[in-house]
Parts: sequence; C-alpha cells; structure tokens
Amino acid sequence: MIAQVAVEKTAYFFDKLFSYSVPVGMNVQIGMRVKVPFGRGNSSRIGIVFHLSETDDSELKSVLEAVDKAPVLSQELIQIAEFMAEKYFCTYFEAAKIMLPPGALFSIKFRYKLNKEKADEAKGLSEEQNRIIEFLRHGTIDDNGLKKDFGITPDSGLFAILVDCGIVVKEEITSRKVEDASFKVISVIDDCNATLTPKQSDVYDILKDFRSLSVKELQYYTGVSVSVLDSLVKKGAASYSYAEKFRKPKISAERVSGKKYALNPKQHDAYDKLYGYYSGNDISTALLYGVTGSGKTSVFVKLAEKVINEGKNVIVLVPEISLTAQTVQTFRNIFGDDIAVIHSGLSIGERYDEWKRCEQGKAKIAIGTRSAVFAPFKNLGLIVLDEEHERSYKSENSPRYNAKEIARIRARQCGGLCLFCSATPSVDSYLNAQKGVFGFASIEERFGNAVLPQVEIIDMLEEARGGNTSELSVTTQNSLRDNFIKGKQSIVLLNRRGYHTYVRCTECREVRTCPNCSISLTYHSANNRLMCHYCGYSEAFSNICPVCSLPAVSSYGLGTQRAEEAILQLLPEAKVLRIDSDSVSEKNSLDRKLDEFAEGKYDIMIGTQMVAKGLNFENVTLVCVLNIDQMMYNDDFRSGERVFDLLTQVVGRAGRGKYPGKALIQSEQPENVYISFAAAQNYKEFFSLENNYRKSLLYPPYADILSVGWSSESESATRNAAFAFLDILRKNLADDRYGSLPLRVFSPVQAGLYKTANKYRYKLLIKCKNNRLFRELISLTAKEFLGMKDFSRVSLFIDSNPESSF
Repeated sequence: MIAQVAVEKTAYFFDKLFSYSVPVGMNVQIGMRVKVPFGRGNSSRIGIVFHLSETDDSELKSVLEAVDKAPVLSQELIQIAEFMAEKYFCTYFEAAKIMLPPGALFSIKFRYKLNKEKADEAKGLSEEQNRIIEFLRHGTIDDNGLKKDFGITPDSGLFAILVDCGIVVKEEITSRKVEDASFKVISVIDDCNATLTPKQSDVYDILKDFRSLSVKELQYYTGVSVSVLDSLVKKGAASYSYAEKFRKPKISAERVSGKKYALNPKQHDAYDKLYGYYSGNDISTALLYGVTGSGKTSVFVKLAEKVINEGKNVIVLVPEISLTAQTVQTFRNIFGDDIAVIHSGLSIGERYDEWKRCEQGKAKIAIGTRSAVFAPFKNLGLIVLDEEHERSYKSENSPRYNAKEIARIRARQCGGLCLFCSATPSVDSYLNAQKGVFGFASIEERFGNAVLPQVEIIDMLEEARGGNTSELSVTTQNSLRDNFIKGKQSIVLLNRRGYHTYVRCTECREVRTCPNCSISLTYHSANNRLMCHYCGYSEAFSNICPVCSLPAVSSYGLGTQRAEEAILQLLPEAKVLRIDSDSVSEKNSLDRKLDEFAEGKYDIMIGTQMVAKGLNFENVTLVCVLNIDQMMYNDDFRSGERVFDLLTQVVGRAGRGKYPGKALIQSEQPENVYISFAAAQNYKEFFSLENNYRKSLLYPPYADILSVGWSSESESATRNAAFAFLDILRKNLADDRYGSLPLRVFSPVQAGLYKTANKYRYKLLIKCKNNRLFRELISLTAKEFLGMKDFSRVSLFIDSNPESSF
C-alpha cells in the first residue's frame, strides 16, 4: 500500500502530497495521522493520509507509526482540504490541521532517561553532569524541563556528551496537546465466593443491581470510604476501569423564553420555501432575508427541527462569540443537551470534547463561530450562517478560508442545504439570489405587533454651530434622559474603544505614534496610558512633548471610555455598562455582562460593534449611534456597505418587543445616502445603488480580487520583494497558457497600515476571474518567488477576495 501524506512544517514552495509505503499489517486509513520520516535527515514528522493506492514501490520511505486508531477526518473533509490547499494558497497540512481542535493535535517531542548501568560506571564527569544524572535517577525529562530546571538545551555541550556516551538515552515520543478526560468506574463480578464483611456485602448487593457505577456515585449512595471498594476489588468481587467523560462548556443563564412560538403566516411561507429547497435536488444554497426583528431565527430553528427529526445533523454558525450563548439557549429550549458548542473562547479541553461529541454522534447540532463549519458530523443535512454578511466568516490567517464557501461545498457534498440569513445580506449573496443561483425566501415585516423604530439623523455640524461641542447632541441627551426616567434601556454604539483616539502637541503638532507601527497611540483613561491596538505597545501618558519638550500634549477624538464618562456626567444615577474588548477580556465576562443587562441591572449599554449584532432585549427602546463618519473613509470598496450593515443592525436592536423603539444617528454628513438608506431600513434601494457601483467599477461580485502582501523588518527588502514578484508574474504571463487570462494588475504600493509590530508591509492587488488556471499561475509565481534566497526573510501572504485591507 502507498499512502499519499500531507506532512507538517513543509514550506509552500515545495509542498505536495508525499508518497510513503505502508508496512504490512499496519492499520492506515484515509484521514488518519501517521508519523513519517522526512527530509535528508529523516527526522520524524506528523502527517495526515489523503489517499491510499496499491501501487508497489520499494524505493519509498515507510510510514513509521499510525498515530490514530481510526480516521479523525472523513473523506468528505479530506476532499475539502484538497480544495482549500488549491484555492487559498496554503499547504495541504495547514488545510487539514485547521479542521481539528487544538486539543486533538499531536506533536513529536524528545524525552530523556538514564541508562543506570552506564551512569554507575561513568567517571570524570563535571558537577553539572552529575547533577543531571542524579535528577534522572528519579524520572525522565524533556526539552522544556532541561531549559526550566538546568537552563540548557539538548545541544548544550555537557548534556550532548551524556547522550553521545549513552549515559542518557534519547527517546522520541508522540504526545497530544490535551488528554481525554475520564472518571473511575467500579463494576460487579458475578459469582464471587470471597467472604465479605457486612458493609462490603451491602455494597456488593447494590453493585449487582446497577452492574457498574462511578466510584463517586457508589460512595454517595452507600456512604462508604474508598477503602471498602478497594477491598471488594482485591477479593475479586468487583473491578475498576476508566470511562470517558466530556468537559462541557458553561453556558450563561438563559436570556430567551422557553416558550415555543408558532410561526406566523409570513414566517411559515418562508419555512415552506426553504424546506422545499432542502428536500429538492436543484438548490443547495438559499438566502433567508428579513427585516430586523422579523423572526428569521424562528424559521431556521423550525427548519433545523425538521432536519433533525429526519435523522440528519445541523451546524449553526454565528459571526461572534458574543452571539453564541443566545443562540445556544434558543436551541437548547427545544433540543436539550444534544448541542455542541465550538469556538475559540472555550478551554482547549472543552473544545476538544465538544468536537468528540460531534464525531461520536453524541451531539446533533453544532453551534459556534467560523471554525464550527468543520464539525465532524457524518450525516450532515443543514448548515445555517446567521448574519451571513459579517466579515468574520473570512479567516485573516493562513489558511485564509471563507466559512461561507466551505459551508456551500459541504452542503453540496452531503445533499443538504446551506442557509444564509441576514437583514442586510452581502451584495454577493443577494445578487446570487436574484439570479436564481441561490434559493430565496423573505420576511418583510417584524414579528407580532412590533414595528420598525423611528429613526432621526442628527447633524453634528449644526450642533457645533449652535454652541454644543459635547460628544452627545441635545436630542441624544434628552432622549437618554427621558428613556432612563421611563425605566427603559438604551444602547449606544461607538465603534472605537479607548478614551481619546490620539494625542497631539498643541505647539509643534507632533502626534504620538507607536514606535513599532505607523499608527497613532490611543489614550486609555483606566490606566492613564497610551496604547497601540495593533502590537500592544503602551507607555505612560505625559503632557510633556518628546519632540519640543513643552507641556503641551493634549488628547483628542472619541472612544468608548470617554463616551461612558460623558453619559455618566449626564445621568450620574444611571447604571452604565461598557462593552468593548478592554472590558470583556476575561473568559465568560461578555456573556455574564449581557445577562446582567438583560436582567435590568444596567440602564444603558455603550459599546463597539459587538452590541450591534443579533442581540435581542425587549426592554431596549432607544439606540444612539455616535461618530459613524469615521467608517466612511476606509481604503475599502465595501466601506459604504459596512456602514449600511452596521447602522441597520444596531437600529434594529430597538423596539423588538411590545414597546415602540427610536434610533438616533449622529453624523457630520447627514445627507450621506448610505446613512439615509439605513435609517429607512431600505435594503433594496441600497442594493440597487451598491450593485450598480460594483458593476461599473468591476468590483466583486463582478470580478474577483486577489491581494498579495509582503512584510519584513527591512523596508527596502519588503519593497524589492514586491517588485520581484511582479517581475516573475510578468514573465509567467508571457506564456501562451496564461496570456488569455482576464487580469488587471495594480503596481505594488505601501499597505494602508504600512508598519506594524516593527514590520514594513507592501501589497499588490489583482482584479481577475479566480478560476483554476488563474490560481495555477499565482501558485507558480509564488513558488518561484519563495525559492529566491534574496527574500528568505520576507513573508508572503496571498488572500482571495479579502474582507479587509492588508
């Protein structure tokens, strides 16, 4: 047997599936991990088997060991990994590895033990060598232990001599990042003839009834000590074993009602359409569009219930960890504990065990963020992507995959349905629905008696001309005050954390910037420090300018900390909750704070965009948006769409229950068309405008964009690398094979954030048709570039249809 293996730690420019012979009798299957020799030195590496064939080749190296007893990736997921390696310009192993939870990953390490016979005979050793030998007489040590306990590496002279002489034996071990959790079980052994004490006899009788119990359970039922159980085992009346247990993540207190609502006629029409797509063979992806508060969640929950009743599994993706708890509770009200939660906020052990529950069929539904799209269900029927317009479904690290694309492929493979849901669908998705590529269902009205909030756009330039220089307009101040007096809650959106967004000397005009990045430092009042939100650099705030030495440094701009202070000055008796990455960095703190807001412990919640998405609080009747203008001027053709999405979503948080809602949008450009469309909740007019703009300028979905980026600590090397890549691309385009490709290649330029973490960055953009031939061209160019020794210290990034600028 020949195994085609994706091997870890290979460079992209020579990566491929490597062939190894499988020793006779070794159990190796597609999707299993194996240990293989690699390179001239035959160092051991972990690999994943992608293909098996029966071609005999005695010249091949052999697989050393099967790491797994059974496949950890299905053939379906292996096929997707091959697609990802080709589509996203990553190695095969990177594509497969991203599908596994961190706790399931294996690594090869070295362990050292003592050869006591040779150690006893050794003479002339140094004091340090004798100290190492004495340590090893009581156990083993690994590379980390050597560094921690002795301050040396395995290559250190004194230690290397011990290994070379055979006094210390070097062993190679394969270890997993986290072990399976287990508990101790005691089971009865029938026909025991041993003489038992009265207490032992009572315990034995209980065991005969239950056959086996956990040790803790049996102690609880009988009140006996563990020594009684040990005696039963010694006398042959019982036996110990270990059973697997799962580390389950803690889900916050319930934030939604357990009552099941019947679908209204509009929802039922949408459900019937979607179930028709699911049960048919023509459509594998559908879009559910509905205004905010229309009850889209109820529709896809009903559809999921139908799919599960038919014996299939369901994956539900949400864009943010903050939305996971609410979604889990919605499903848990119906499906109980048949739910697995998968996201990076869990501990390594919890995430690994939730993955195992899916793999073993102990969970029917997986709910989580982007990575949950790889949940290892064997009988998948439905994949739901809630808030499908969100950019977080696209990975910004290699492999730079899009969960929306992977979900569509998985749905096609399993003959199920991929369902996109949003009140502000991406232009790409809505266009596909209009063209009939996607199925389409819509809900144009809010659920029940709820109505869309009244929206007012406030001109902040007029406020300034009227003498109000506050962060809050007069209307905003009065509305917050009135809402507080009425006992209702408010949400304030400001998509910029910190206190002030930059500091500047009023004399020499010098702006304090990060020494590692080409970005201004943000002032944080909580610790009185200037901080970089990119590399983490911070320094104590001082009003002395480091350039002119005058005490003239002041802070400017508006962040969530400053807005929180302004609201407290306005309403000192109000309880204000701030939600941003500074305030919810601890595990489970975001869920806990949202629970407290839902319980009415806070009157006003101010935060970044995490407060704008998918949250449902019946008592929220006022939404205020501050400083939305800053989002209009990003170097991103999607800026208008981002503003429309964010405003529409956050405005939709108001008046979702029986109380009418109101929304206020503060802007210095109130006539902006995107703001106007969002205020009117008019998606169709927005789509018409944006679609025409994309079409005329040849932006996605009418063309693909490939972003190629370079970074290094050398400014000149980064620039030279970018133009060297361009030269290689020009040369390859001279080949007749690629000459007919429709391309628009833009010359390399400095990235928008030119320097970050002491690395300079360049980017090159290509408008293209991203087909297999085009990717072959780019892969060929990238591999030739990566083989150039002159640029060995320059990192290369390739991103297909990026969601943000490099």
